[in-house]
Amino acid sequence: MLSTINPWLIGLGLNTVLLALAWIVPKKLLTPMGLFHAWFLGVLIWGTIGLPGYVVVMFYFLVGSLVTRIGMAQKEALGIAEKRSGARGPENVWGSALIGALCALGTVVIPVEVETSVIPLLVLGYVASFSTKLSDTCASEVGKAYG
Repeated sequence: MLSTINPWLIGLGLNTVLLALAWIVPKKLLTPMGLFHAWFLGVLIWGTIGLPGYVVVMFYFLVGSLVTRIGMAQKEALGIAEKRSGARGPENVWGSALIGALCALGTVVIPVEVETSVIPLLVLGYVASFSTKLSDTCASEVGKAYG
């Protein structure tokens, strides 16, 4: 069923629902502007790479947000905690996702004649960018809490 619906429409619908839910949840993981930038990123990822790419970016966001909360009271007392108690703003969204977003965009703008050889490399770059960023987030947040 989902395969017959335009992926951009699915991305719009899914991310609009998630935006509305995130807006009303009391514990904020994103600032108000961060929410809108994340909405745009989510639509872009679903529209280009689909569910597999969306799972990657959501895994990064959720695990990264959880890791940021490790030892938060201690990090805040020492003055080394992330600003806004770890709530991500637009600068965090794009600082983490710009390279991945460019790789995702590349999967739909590459001409058909070079598509077969380049698309897998762009998808690899997409996954690698989020893997690297999550590794950095985990190392720095755990290091600040226990290092």
